[in-house]
Amino acid sequence: MNYSVLEYFRKSMKHIRTMKKIGSRELSRKIGKAETYISQFERGLIKSPDYEICFTIMKELGFAEKDIPKILSEQYEIMSPDEEMAYKDAEELEIERMQELYNDPEYLKAESLRYIEAEKEAEERGKRYELFKSSPSNKWGESFSEDNNERFFAAVEGVENEITLNIENAHKILSIIQKHDKNYAHVVSQGFYEMLKDSQFNILLYNFIFNFFKHDITLLDEKGLLSVLNTYIDELNQAKMKKTAFGKPEKIKKIEKLQSKGGE
Repeated sequence: MNYSVLEYFRKSMKHIRTMKKIGSRELSRKIGKAETYISQFERGLIKSPDYEICFTIMKELGFAEKDIPKILSEQYEIMSPDEEMAYKDAEELEIERMQELYNDPEYLKAESLRYIEAEKEAEERGKRYELFKSSPSNKWGESFSEDNNERFFAAVEGVENEITLNIENAHKILSIIQKHDKNYAHVVSQGFYEMLKDSQFNILLYNFIFNFFKHDITLLDEKGLLSVLNTYIDELNQAKMKKTAFGKPEKIKKIEKLQSKGGE
């Protein structure tokens, strides 16, 4: 049994037992064990409880018998004796299969070539990483030019094709958005264009974009997205206040929900 997953099982069962107000001694008696068994089990003193004990604990806590084997296997990686036997048989078959393959000269030849290609690819990735670290970022600003940028990225083998492919895919996505939302799609595309255009001369903006997009923002729910968006709006409003010499700038309204098109 995987110790960390077994620990999760212990804690889950203890939580359910506590919520149902079943004492540890009572549950120990119900599963046919000494009164201290469940207490020792929950404290991790019983390192490897067998499958039947785990099954019985869940049964006494109210789980449907027909569901227990699947829950134990899929959620807690606790396999029944039959599952363990099937797993061992499959493992032995796989070992035999690999032994046969490694006695096949043609397979060894192909495996050798795959290894060499993988090593070359890893070496190229290392070179690209080192080249990225020597990016001409410190030249950005007044002394930075598009020529510098083009020369730099042209020197990074494999990056150009990846960027081109991403741009093509982004274009396809924007085209689909345009068909569904004719009112706001142009705002999205214009905003992206302006942001990228200015980032070629502004190292701070470029680094902001880099740090923003290197994380998976799709992990956020509506509340998280709104929090990020409204913090951004607050900062914009403060910046407008500082940079407006005369009068009072019009404040950007905070967004309350993202359900409608355009988030309005």
